[in-house]
Amino acid sequence: AESLYTHLQRVSRKALELSNACGCETGCVQCLMRNSDPHTNLSLVKLLGTRLLEAIVIQRSNLSDI
Repeated sequence: AESLYTHLQRVSRKALELSNACGCETGCVQCLMRNSDPHTNLSLVKLLGTRLLEAIVIQRSNLSDI
């Protein structure tokens, strides 16, 4: 858990870049979905995922300014 917190900004920013660079509208195996388990993909929504990543990146950026 500590390792994820330490790298959260970098990982979130990279995931956001991948999502934004993908031309799909709802999510695909290139940006959001997993090939290995298609059943878990049914509840994934690209727009929501992108908004959550943006919130993480912005929040962490604001905290580092303090």
